[in-house]
Order: sequence, then structure tokens, then C-alpha cells
Amino acid sequence: YEAFAKYAEIVIRRFGERVNTYIPFNEQNAAALLGGSMLPQELTPEERRRNQELVYHHHFMASAAVWHLARQYAPHAKVGGMVNFLPMYPATSKPEDVLAAQQADQRYNFRALDIFARGKYPAELLREWEENPPYRDGDLAYIGQAKMDFLAHSYYQSAAVQDAPIDPTVPFAALFGVSMTKNPHLNVSEWGWAIDPVGLRLCVKEIYD
Repeated sequence: YEAFAKYAEIVIRRFGERVNTYIPFNEQNAAALLGGSMLPQELTPEERRRNQELVYHHHFMASAAVWHLARQYAPHAKVGGMVNFLPMYPATSKPEDVLAAQQADQRYNFRALDIFARGKYPAELLREWEENPPYRDGDLAYIGQAKMDFLAHSYYQSAAVQDAPIDPTVPFAALFGVSMTKNPHLNVSEWGWAIDPVGLRLCVKEIYD
């Protein structure tokens, strides 16, 4: 994240009072996962998992750096966290599907929002990292000071989640880390994405809450 911080410092100092709003990353939750998906294929599953954790953590250190730098060089400016929000519906009322949808919702949507709004990693993520955390001394405090000034989002579709192995042929299923299936109650676009205006209402309500 140090290299990104140097870049951000140059930008913020050069633009000075001319810029009032900064968003460090577009769709930061998706960007962090996408960065991990670009890792070399020859890595072992353990190496891939570890590198994904580092990618995720450095994304949030970098966004925190923008907040800190703005406070230093452009205190008038607001810095916001931005996510791609994907409402996760259980594919059925089967308890395993409900649990899978809740877990996917937490991992993809709310981990990032928790960090932006509360300035800390959620407890379930810290438990995952307990044995070999990707952060160094002082990192959590650095992120903790950088609560975002606002939250922003994109919204494209919702997802129907099932308790089943991930089908790599389903667009974005592997990236999101969830087993997605067709929602029989929704039409789809020519891209195959669910057309779900109610999902947008759910999205903004959840973020506001």
C-alpha cells in the first residue's frame, strides 16, 4: 500500500482545494477479490489464500492512507468508501441455503462496509486471520482512525445463493466465492444478469442501516 500512498499524496497535494471528494477505489470489495483472482495459477491453495488475504488488507490500508493524506493536505475534502453491493437471496427456504446466503452477504458486502463505517475488521474476519494475520503492528489503529466520511455503491443485480459447489461457468460466482443459481422470479438482461429493481431498494436500505 505504500506505493499507492505515495501516488495518492501527489494527487491530493497537486489538486489542493480544487477537489472536494475522493473515492480511493471503485468497488473496493470487488477490486480486492479481483486482485486475488489474478494470482499465478501455480500457487498452492494455501499460498493463494495467503496472498488473497494480503491483497485484501493492503487495499484497506491504501484507502485509509487516502483518508489520512486528505486530512493532512486537503482537510476540506471528504473521503468515501465505495462498494459493489450484491444483494444475496437464499435460493430456497432450506436452512442451508439461507445460511449460505447470509455468509456470502457478510463476506462480500458487509466486510468492506464494516471497515469503512466502523474503522475495524469484523470479528469473523479477524477469527479467520487469527493464526497468521496479514496485518502488522499499528495497521489496525491506522485503519481505525480512517472511518470514511460517506459510503457510495454501485448496483447491477442480485444473486440467488445455494448451498452447493461453485459452478465456474456462472459469471462472477467464483469471484464472489458463492454458488449462484438462476432466480425464477426475475428476468435477466442480454448479459444474463438479474433485472431486479427491488434489489436496489434493499441495497440502499442495508447500506443506510
